[in-house]
Amino acid sequence: MNLKISRQHYHEASNVATYNHFSYQIELYKYGAHFQQEIERTLSIGASEKLSKNDFNIMKNIHSILWHEYTHFLDHSTTLWGIEYNIRTLNLYNTIYEKRSPEDIDNRYEVFCMNLAEKRLHDLIKKSDKKIDNSTTVGYRLNHDEALGVYVEYVLYDKARVIYDANRRPIGDPICQIPLSMLAIIEANAYAQEILFQRNIIDRCEDIDKTDELQKLNQQLENDVNNCEMSEYTIMIRHTLQVFPRLDNFKVLEIVSSVAKLVLNMPIFLFGKISRFYIQDVFKANEKFASFLIHDHARGSSRASFFLMFIQWLASGHEESIDFDIDLELAKLLRIITNDESAPEFVEKMYTLDLETLLEHLKSINYHNPLKAIGDNNTKKAHLYKSFKFDFKKLLLPSFTLKDSTTITMPNPLKFDYNEYCMEIYKEYDAVDELIKKGIKKRPNIAQLGGDMFRDYQLHLEAERKKYSASKLPRSLRRKAERNELKKLKKH
Repeated sequence: MNLKISRQHYHEASNVATYNHFSYQIELYKYGAHFQQEIERTLSIGASEKLSKNDFNIMKNIHSILWHEYTHFLDHSTTLWGIEYNIRTLNLYNTIYEKRSPEDIDNRYEVFCMNLAEKRLHDLIKKSDKKIDNSTTVGYRLNHDEALGVYVEYVLYDKARVIYDANRRPIGDPICQIPLSMLAIIEANAYAQEILFQRNIIDRCEDIDKTDELQKLNQQLENDVNNCEMSEYTIMIRHTLQVFPRLDNFKVLEIVSSVAKLVLNMPIFLFGKISRFYIQDVFKANEKFASFLIHDHARGSSRASFFLMFIQWLASGHEESIDFDIDLELAKLLRIITNDESAPEFVEKMYTLDLETLLEHLKSINYHNPLKAIGDNNTKKAHLYKSFKFDFKKLLLPSFTLKDSTTITMPNPLKFDYNEYCMEIYKEYDAVDELIKKGIKKRPNIAQLGGDMFRDYQLHLEAERKKYSASKLPRSLRRKAERNELKKLKKH
């Protein structure tokens, strides 16, 4: 693993660990060769085995981070969304490799820009240094970017200062703005899996004070949820905690992870079933352009909005629930959406059909990539990997490196020559870097029309703010303000 693909367009810096979603490599930055033997020994411990205190400490501090990064690997290599992502990338690289016409390359690049748009949405995150605590509330709204079109964003408001419009949607300046992208969903899923991993090993160790460890883990979760710097990992968790206020924290994490997996594996037919009516059911104040969340092809993350919708629908009528069977409730929801008595089974069949189609296309690409090595081994098992009970032996997984470049081989290793892979794709990778420097390509008209609608909505919000401000004025000044507004409307 001496040669690495780690340029800025594909690699996110971290001082803890990273998963590179193009080279499929995992690096752990906090630990070196000193821990190698303990790591390798504990990776082979079965999911049902009891843990010693030493095993517990290694798994709490190292394996939980690894499970976070391997969750990224599974989401990227085994879900419908992840395989689509890889196919778009490999199609572009294959077109460059085969020296096809500039038009073909341009067309492939346009599709590949759906991937780039995920990163661009991530760049639109806005945070403040203000502490997040119980005085803040989570809201959501639609926003617009010239290149990316209409997108959903989560927002955090100060409860004491927030202003609501006629539909009880918050308006005004938020503390944090986090675009709801697929990257945000996979980070929420990986974080939830990391904490649930720690919850699992607490149950399995008899040599610790379990009550104390659970209190510390709950405190860690609360600190992360209340840390604005962590909001891209935890904003969706905070929202779910807010709409299920009486549920156990770990039950909430199971909900977040289960909904994330459903969104990552939504078959095509569900996109049609969740039509404009359902989108407008959530984005009532934005109904003029809410449909663009499905039809906006300027970016690839429209499916991300379904995460928020599923959470809202699941929460309806369950505000006081102290128990919640997420699998049962998702099954009920799917029946409502599809008008089908056997909806979960039908969704599973559609998922299997989409998966087979994608895998067949993936294998037809005459290009070296590790997904062909994975094949069906992980894919048909891992899309609902909650059932694996955090057992590294059950899945075919790539090796990872420690901070001093020591390589750790997994119990069931993915045999793949990364050096050969990096050497083979280096020229194509360099060519794509050049394309990226020329700018992101968007589908014509869609994003612009979405922008027109967005500007209309911004005018609506401004009118709401002025109406709110005017309501605080004395009667004579309020009437004067209303007359001025009428004059402005007549001019338009």
